[in-house]
Amino acid sequence: MEILELSRPEPDAARFGLSFFVSPRRSCLDAPIFWTEEANHRVTTVDVRAVEPSLRDRCLEGLFNLSRLTCRRSLFIDHDGTQHLRIVYCKRTIQLRCEGDSLLLGDVDLRFMLRFFGPVDAKVETLRRLKMVYEGFLPEPPAGPQWTSTALGLRDALIALDVHLEGGSHRDAAMVIYGEEDGSERYKSPDESVRNRMRRLRKKGLSLMQGGYLDLMTPARSEGGSLAATG
Repeated sequence: MEILELSRPEPDAARFGLSFFVSPRRSCLDAPIFWTEEANHRVTTVDVRAVEPSLRDRCLEGLFNLSRLTCRRSLFIDHDGTQHLRIVYCKRTIQLRCEGDSLLLGDVDLRFMLRFFGPVDAKVETLRRLKMVYEGFLPEPPAGPQWTSTALGLRDALIALDVHLEGGSHRDAAMVIYGEEDGSERYKSPDESVRNRMRRLRKKGLSLMQGGYLDLMTPARSEGGSLAATG
């Protein structure tokens, strides 16, 4: 398990919906991204309580022990002692904001907390997934990427953004998205549909870079599952 500790606050991170800034040297697949509860309503706050040794045998079945989780775990401890637990399973993520005692104590009691009245359904779903993962009922991972039209649009927008930031043209973006030969032919098409799409994709990518990605985490946009390729 990866444990990260922050010695000082990073107030600017909250502007981007983050609890702290991850090192840019880490890849997007490896970096432990911790969202704030305000930005991502699936983040759920729990109160952690240590259990007296004399009571453990009586309530062991309902206790939580971090060591029982077999999937990838990251624990971020904020400068004020607040803990943030990130659990990754089957390319999905569960994130808890933990107040109270340390999760590293072993068997602890978790109590759900509602910090502000908001989308309760999203938090109930987080707790349901946590229970499922904790009990070892992991869903079968998909055989391959399951792209939805929304996910494909976001992927292509980020490709167009990357090409633009590297000094590339709309034609270059089309060649990356469709393949060098096919993209070049499509871009030269008289109907200009691909040219227009490349313009829209770059505009969308720039909007996402400037904070638009936060809209993807609101309940209205996130219903029905993840926007990621694997669902």
